[in-house]
Amino acid sequence: MIRLMAVAKAFTERGQAPNVVLRPTSIDLPTDRCIGILAVRRAGKTTLLQMLARNVAPDVGLILAPKSISPVVNSSGLFHPQLTAMENVQFIARAYGVDANRLLETADAFCPLAVSLEQPIRTQPLAGRRSLEAALLTVLHFDCYLYDDVAQFEPEFFERCYDAAIQRQAAIVFTTGNPKLVRQFAQFTIVIDDATLHPFEHAEEAIEFFGQRTH
Repeated sequence: MIRLMAVAKAFTERGQAPNVVLRPTSIDLPTDRCIGILAVRRAGKTTLLQMLARNVAPDVGLILAPKSISPVVNSSGLFHPQLTAMENVQFIARAYGVDANRLLETADAFCPLAVSLEQPIRTQPLAGRRSLEAALLTVLHFDCYLYDDVAQFEPEFFERCYDAAIQRQAAIVFTTGNPKLVRQFAQFTIVIDDATLHPFEHAEEAIEFFGQRTH
C-alpha cells in the first residue's frame, strides 16, 4: 500500500503566485495492482512520481511507500551526461550492489542496447538513452516500479516492463496522457485534475471522467 497522508505540493517563483501541483490529499494506493496516473501535460504527474520516489519532498504531509522503490524511469535524471554509457552502468551497479557486467548482460537480454558503451551518454540518441535507462531499472529488483510518460516507449517495450514487474509480484505506477494505455494496463487509475487526485477502480470510468474534464 502507498499511503498519502495530508500531502500537498506547490512551486513558487519570486514575484509569481504559487503553482499548486497537489492540494492537501489523503489517499491509499493499492500495490497489488498496476496503477495508472492519467492527466494532461503539466498537471503534476511527474512531480507525484518524484514524491513517491522520495526525490521531491511534499510541502506538508507524509508519504508511506514500499521500502524498495525504483527511481523514476524516463525522468532523464538517472545518467550523468558527461560519463560514458558504460561508466553510468558501473555507477548504477555500485549503487545497487550488483556486478556491472552481469547487469549490462541482463539489460541487453531484456532489450538489445541501442547505444555506444564507450561514448558519453549525452551524445547518444534520446531513444537509446531512454531504453537503456528503462532496461537497467527494470531488471533490478524493486518492490515498486515507477514509469513516467510511458507513451514515449514503444508499446511492446513497456509491455515487457509490465510483464517483468508482474512476474516478480511487484507494484507498478505509471503516468500517461493517453487513455488507451490506461485501458490496456491499469487496474486502478488516478486522474489528476485541478491539483486533485481522483481515484477510480475501473479504467473506463476514469477515462470517461478524464474526457469530460479535458473537453
